[in-house]
Amino acid sequence: ESQDAPRTGIRNLVAIWTWLGWIANYYIVLTLIALLAALRWHKSLATVVAVLAVLTAVPADLGQRLMSRTLGSWLARHAADYFGIQMYYVDYETLEKSTTPVIFTLEPHDVLPVSMIGFNEHLKQVPGHPCVGLMTSTVFNLPGMKSVYRWLDGHSVDKHTFSRLLAGGRSVCFCPGGVQEVIHLQHDRETVLFLKKRLGFAKLALRHGTPVVPTFTFGLAGTYSHRFMRGKFAESLARKIGFLPGVFWGLGGMPYGPPRSRRLAVVVGTPVPLPERQGDGEPSDAEVERYHEDFLAAITALYDAHKGFFGMEKVALRII
Repeated sequence: ESQDAPRTGIRNLVAIWTWLGWIANYYIVLTLIALLAALRWHKSLATVVAVLAVLTAVPADLGQRLMSRTLGSWLARHAADYFGIQMYYVDYETLEKSTTPVIFTLEPHDVLPVSMIGFNEHLKQVPGHPCVGLMTSTVFNLPGMKSVYRWLDGHSVDKHTFSRLLAGGRSVCFCPGGVQEVIHLQHDRETVLFLKKRLGFAKLALRHGTPVVPTFTFGLAGTYSHRFMRGKFAESLARKIGFLPGVFWGLGGMPYGPPRSRRLAVVVGTPVPLPERQGDGEPSDAEVERYHEDFLAAITALYDAHKGFFGMEKVALRII
């Protein structure tokens, strides 16, 4: 199934700003607070600070079910329409008939993994078990943003939540390469995936008997322009705080605002077969490494098989 071509109507713009414009919102609010303080408009300043305090104090899950069915559904549909997201399945039938949840490994991360919206349950585009998106826990600690991401049924990518969702019969979608991939963004020359050291999801797949499904998004180039810190220190800092320091801009040149509208194509591969295992104990390091190697081979093959069709035949794939 697919959406239409990208559209930037007013409802789509409101949805995409509500979902992805929060960092810009914070800068606007901080600028407003500084201006009100300088003008000594104390009542207005107190009102703004009070609203910010309420948004900070409100639990992310407050009214989540109701808001997910209403605003969450609306946001997902219009955000997907903004990008004209197209979902291509190499083996739709296998996923539809799967008796277990699966782990969709969405690559590349890019500035933000915006194509994850295509897996939102409200869009009814993912076969098999209900699917939820996993992302850095940082977003669930920020006022306003945490509530919106929960309305979209987002969850933290921590190991406990990951395991709980799989055990509860939910498929998950996440970007294993994470923010480390942002350091190596070079759309015109190569696509870098930070995957060689990412073995945790392979271990969880073996532990829960849930196969990994390699997934690749084409068309992300141009959604954002960017200038990020690079080097070992930047990588270390990104791992600790959940994002890479720097600046990015998209729609209208707004710093940290929503992305530009681009047609996104998400190619979902065939589940990587789970090896036969004796017993239900913890998978050994050797088992995890072999399954991880199978995944790396599968996502490389997926990219090579489709890059020509999506105009990326001259863009090399490098896994580090």
